[in-house]
Amino acid sequence: MAVYFTIKELCRSQYGIVYAKPYQLPLAYRLMKVLDIPREHFGFPFYVISGIRNAEVIRKMAQDEKCLNSSRYTDHSFLDPEVNLFGVGAIDFTCKKAANIKNIFYWILEKSLSSDFPVIGQLIWYPKRYFIHISNPKSLVFSTEAKELFNIHIPTKYLIYNEKKKIFERAERR
Repeated sequence: MAVYFTIKELCRSQYGIVYAKPYQLPLAYRLMKVLDIPREHFGFPFYVISGIRNAEVIRKMAQDEKCLNSSRYTDHSFLDPEVNLFGVGAIDFTCKKAANIKNIFYWILEKSLSSDFPVIGQLIWYPKRYFIHISNPKSLVFSTEAKELFNIHIPTKYLIYNEKKKIFERAERR
């Protein structure tokens, strides 16, 4: 369990409440534990802006002109097949003082390069919007241990949308 973050925080945003599915919880807990590390180091609260997103939340975000459009391929889906089966989990967060966001970003970036910090996927700082996006690594889900760890089925055959041809094409994961 995470010390400073809750599933409830990850499931709410200004665009609605998402009810986490059981298979999403291990990914969410892992990411919350990762954020516990800088939270502990800095000693002040971080605020989750966005965590788990479902199709309805993404639709509402797309309608908001002020919002950075949320892609259907977002890692915020936490493996939700209705949104993005390959989304490994992401959290957007901020803190009270905008100036601290820069320090938090660089601290996480530096620590993520060391072997004693958990492996992360994306780490993106949005300086004009005063938040950081952090995600689990894709390797966490696409490993041989994923099925047992998360009790999920990772398909070996799936469809990929070809933008150029405007069609879905069959693909196979090896």
